[in-house]
Amino acid sequence: MKNVLFVVVIAALCAACYAGGQKNTISVSGKASAYVPADRASISFGVVTRAETAGEAARENAAKSEALFAAIKAQGVDPKDIRTENYSVEPIMKYPKDSEPVVTGYRVSDRVTVRTKKIDKLGALIDAATGAGSNDIGGITFYADNTEDIQRQALADAVKDAKAKAEAMAAALGAKVGKVISMNESYTQPRVYAKSNMLMAGAAMDSAPATEVFGGDLEVGAQVNIVFEIIE
Repeated sequence: MKNVLFVVVIAALCAACYAGGQKNTISVSGKASAYVPADRASISFGVVTRAETAGEAARENAAKSEALFAAIKAQGVDPKDIRTENYSVEPIMKYPKDSEPVVTGYRVSDRVTVRTKKIDKLGALIDAATGAGSNDIGGITFYADNTEDIQRQALADAVKDAKAKAEAMAAALGAKVGKVISMNESYTQPRVYAKSNMLMAGAAMDSAPATEVFGGDLEVGAQVNIVFEIIE
């Protein structure tokens, strides 16, 4: 479930000896990653409508949006997991050469974000949304709850990685690794890791294949920077 990622190590040896009151040290960094299956996702669906007047565009958009909401709910999505992200009305401009810009129509956009734990049903949700008139679908974002344990595992592996590097370098110098002088840590934000495309071809057409979505795993990374004492 984990995969240690090795990085270039920058090692620094202090030239001063113990007699001078300064210990010989070696500084190393270590990285590691662990993976946890995604257990929920969010995806945005939009309806964009164009018409000659703002009122006409708004009415047509409202009808399409209502059909979209109904289709989403029919897929078992709780209404509280549907949130409006954006609604806009914009003029469509034309810029004739050597003339003033003119309004040729209006564009109305209505976008909602849907949250769901039914990752295996995302493909069907996308097909239902496009079939209901959604013509502006945003990217899918995957999440995982309770990543603390996997984060601690990545941190422990990063420490092991750093220590192994320190021991290898110390051995090459005919020395041994002593106690830890200082250490700091950092983490990377969980991100999707997958061996294949997350979203495969699919559309709301009778002849098109059903959309397939693969949740994949979330990568949780940790990095440590450690300064060890080295003993000659």
